[in-house]
Amino acid sequence: MEWLWDCLSSIGFDFGFGDGVQVEGSFNKNVCFDASLKGSDIKISADKMTVSGDGSCLVKTALHQDRVYFEVLVTKAGEGKFRVGVCRVSGIKDKKDALNDLLGEEKLEDVSWALKSEQSTTLFAEGDTIGVTYDQSSGRPTLEFYHNGDKMPGCSIAGLSGLVCPAVGVTDGVELTGNFSMEEADFEFMPPQGFSGIIPSRSMI
Repeated sequence: MEWLWDCLSSIGFDFGFGDGVQVEGSFNKNVCFDASLKGSDIKISADKMTVSGDGSCLVKTALHQDRVYFEVLVTKAGEGKFRVGVCRVSGIKDKKDALNDLLGEEKLEDVSWALKSEQSTTLFAEGDTIGVTYDQSSGRPTLEFYHNGDKMPGCSIAGLSGLVCPAVGVTDGVELTGNFSMEEADFEFMPPQGFSGIIPSRSMI
């Protein structure tokens, strides 16, 4: 599949970020958290896959596919709360200080949609895997969430809008590790039927 992206990139294909969002000249083949799209108190691991601290952090790659699946591992449960979901690209490009908040709160309330750990009936623990499906195949996009492979009841979020990318938020000792692979075999749990991993796209700045 990568040969196709390289070919399209070489001829200047427009991947539709729009809204004035700039992109790097080459593809980001390793989808990961973006150090330029995080709260000031967020820490990102050297491999750019794990987030800790306080605030929110976005992934570089936007979701263009109709049906996408990704996972987030609770590496450390800590004593705080966390968010797992998506954030609208155009919602934060000019006000990155908003990422000092958690997804779905205050400055990010209208541009992000996420599972809120403290509002869920599920008791999360270290080692848990949260699966996320993003479906824009018919109508406005919808998010569904999975806990260790099982769909979480009452946690669907509908009516998303705009170009979004995966995002997380953490507080008080919580540490989350993303799995944004293209390959089904890399996931802890099988993606639901019809969903696949993130196809790497151009990186946002």
